Amino acid sequence: MGSQSKGWNNVYKTAPSVYRLFANAQDHRPLLEEIRKGVGFESKKFLDVGTGTGKYAFLLIAEGVDEVVGIDKCGELLKIAMKEASEKRIKNLKFIELDAKKLPFVDLFDAATSAWAINAPWDDNYARLDEEIESILRAMRKGAPFFLSTTPPGEYGGELSNMIDPHIIELHRNKKSNFIRYLKTKWGAQERLIPADWVFSSVEEAALCFGVFYGVQFAEAILEQRKVLIKANAVLLTMSK
Repeated sequence: MGSQSKGWNNVYKTAPSVYRLFANAQDHRPLLEEIRKGVGFESKKFLDVGTGTGKYAFLLIAEGVDEVVGIDKCGELLKIAMKEASEKRIKNLKFIELDAKKLPFVDLFDAATSAWAINAPWDDNYARLDEEIESILRAMRKGAPFFLSTTPPGEYGGELSNMIDPHIIELHRNKKSNFIRYLKTKWGAQERLIPADWVFSSVEEAALCFGVFYGVQFAEAILEQRKVLIKANAVLLTMSK
């Protein structure tokens, strides 16, 4: 599973435009609604961790957030985000290439988000995860919420999970369950299940994205079934400083 994660990271670097299609296809409304209920948007400064090509950073700006700082370790993804921000002349949005474990911010943000960027440590190195959480919470003002979304245990690829090797699904279920339990126990995270469907503009787009990230069998299945909607869920974990 660790090698698969590295494979995805390589795709981020070599095919960032496909990553952007994949990220933008996921329905953002349930997560934004949870953020709205949890902290609101107006007169707020947000940190978006693992921003990628900036999907949620741009959405937060559109919702009326005063300022968003999006950080990611992948410069190839950030180039796309920066280009879009420049073309749209958005001044209150910054993208910075940074490791989440080494953030230079202290008591600066009213809220933080991380959508599918911080995941279960496949090598069980929870010390590294603690560094990330500590760094993010340090960057936030006292009481500010951190919204972390991740895939539910065993749901790896949404409703297409039944196409994945059962051993990988079982490993995913165990790792994710431990990850969620750890964040609830160590960091006091509150857990909530929300929908997170993928809605593509065409069957071909869906096949391309799932083919690149999950394998050719997924692309073939999507083309055969003519699917533009892939049902999925997300676990939303909310914690604060």
